[in-house]
Amino acid sequence: MGARVFSNTYALPGDMSRRVMDTLLAVSPHFVLYGIDEAFIHLPSAGRTGHALREHAEATAREIRRRCFGGRGVVSRGGCRI
Repeated sequence: MGARVFSNTYALPGDMSRRVMDTLLAVSPHFVLYGIDEAFIHLPSAGRTGHALREHAEATAREIRRRCFGGRGVVSRGGCRI
């Protein structure tokens, strides 16, 4: 009878993804999940245009990154389309 050995780290990516998606949901209830590591969120403009809209989007992106990855050493990327 042989033994099978499995790594218990398979759950880690799913757990990390769930935490990130929970953070996105807290920021905006309007987001589309594309996969375990990709999502797009809609940020309401609240009447902002031009430079103010860009600053709002960038500040929100920084806050998402801080909440998800701050101090954990996890590499992340994000983008804003205005």
